[in-house]
Amino acid sequence: FRIHAEFQLNEPPNFPFWFSPGQFTGYIVLSKDSSHVRDFRLLVPNNSLDLYPVLEPRRGLGAGPRQPVPLQMELESTGPSVPSVIHDEDGKVLDSRDPSGEPIHFVFEEITWQQQIPWQEAAHRLEVAMYPFKKVSYLPFTEAFERAQAEKKLVHSILLWAKPPVPLPVPGSGRTLRETVLESSPILALLNESFISSWSLVKELEELQSNRENELHSKLAKLHLEKYNFPVEMIICLPNGTVIHHINANYFLDITSMKPEDVESSIFSFSTNFEDPSTATYLQFLKEGLHRAKPYLQP
Repeated sequence: FRIHAEFQLNEPPNFPFWFSPGQFTGYIVLSKDSSHVRDFRLLVPNNSLDLYPVLEPRRGLGAGPRQPVPLQMELESTGPSVPSVIHDEDGKVLDSRDPSGEPIHFVFEEITWQQQIPWQEAAHRLEVAMYPFKKVSYLPFTEAFERAQAEKKLVHSILLWAKPPVPLPVPGSGRTLRETVLESSPILALLNESFISSWSLVKELEELQSNRENELHSKLAKLHLEKYNFPVEMIICLPNGTVIHHINANYFLDITSMKPEDVESSIFSFSTNFEDPSTATYLQFLKEGLHRAKPYLQP
């Protein structure tokens, strides 16, 4: 099912503070005959929630600053629902709710689960099914470099100005990337084979850069921020943080919307092997990064 919800978190005389969740999550357990609900839980994930307060427009005020706010918004059943009508295997009515509203005296069988998976794994499977780009693991910034060092791979990093409303690597102009190149089979295959991927926020890297307790992490963040241009920058770098290739999302979308004969740069020329110019160009971007890194990754 699909839900669109909006919550008013303030009351007069305070300014309006509207909250529109970008995601609900939870689960529902139905009986085999779908006659009743055994268990139900619906919630707004509260990990790293960022809210934009929308201030009073009649007073000339616009959107307020982004604010991280801890929320607990959850609905959970306290027990199984009771069916209003009970049918037998042939569909005949065995019992029904009393006209006075008294529920049917119903005995629920105990559920014995024969197999189960952890909640995190279930959520990951659902994410991959809904968002194919999640077939590539996007690691935290510093963890990505540690993994790249251990596996002798390049880091494919996406640096964003702001966090998207759902767990995606790119918002805004990058949404086109997520829905095209980052979920295309050739890109997924190459990223999984030759790169360690990560996505980060500018604010996070600025904090990491200013933290002098870990000079290595500070240096990695500094090298990234030096190449960043608003709103999204795709970066390829060595395990030591050296940037060997990068491209801005807006520029990428601009050149892939042009006719092939109008593209001057040989670095981002089109290939005839793919119908989608975005996929072809991003694939060439990744391959160019691998080519430039060869002298540094030789055993």
